[in-house]
Amino acid sequence: MPARLVLRHDPGLDPAVAAMAEPLAVALHAVRRLAPSKGEPVLVAGCGPIGGLAAVLLSRLHEGPLLVADRNRERAARVAEATDATIVDLDAAPIGKALSGKALLHAIDATGSVGVVTTLLDLIAGGGSLALVGIAHGRLDLDPNLLVEREIALLGCHVFQDELPEAVAMLGPLAPVLRPLIDREIGIEDIPEAYQRLIAGESRGLKTIVRIGGPE
Repeated sequence: MPARLVLRHDPGLDPAVAAMAEPLAVALHAVRRLAPSKGEPVLVAGCGPIGGLAAVLLSRLHEGPLLVADRNRERAARVAEATDATIVDLDAAPIGKALSGKALLHAIDATGSVGVVTTLLDLIAGGGSLALVGIAHGRLDLDPNLLVEREIALLGCHVFQDELPEAVAMLGPLAPVLRPLIDREIGIEDIPEAYQRLIAGESRGLKTIVRIGGPE
């Protein structure tokens, strides 16, 4: 591992919270790539580790309406509680109602679903932007004229650049928010079962923490 990726954190920090540093840095990179202006609404699709942490950062770094969407309603509710975001379905009517008719200008896709990306492109207003941070499976059937005529920007977001030190510095202040977002702490022997829960969509939190010595 490159030395630049090995950083010291506050020794008093809960190790489970410290383990959130890398996804927090990825989320910070995506938020900065999106760069919404003050007052502009943002929708985060997907409340897993990256999407949920992007919502946390937006709730603190961006002044504007925040919406979240996820098929897992319990996970969406947990993120909404931590960020004061509004939960919406990916449909024009509920989004318009949540924003009191204001145009949705920005979105982050953290689902990796090409279907969700297509839907978001239809929902974003002209002049808006869509940040892609989810790892997609499949190809996007996209008419480039949609982007040209509506002046929509597609922004690819791959891991992080120099955000990791800043993310580590944020862990302490954000710990009261991050701790409740952890789904569970498990031992190594519980990893297969944990994967089955994730595949089945049964996770209620953002992150499953593996403690080498077993859960505390």
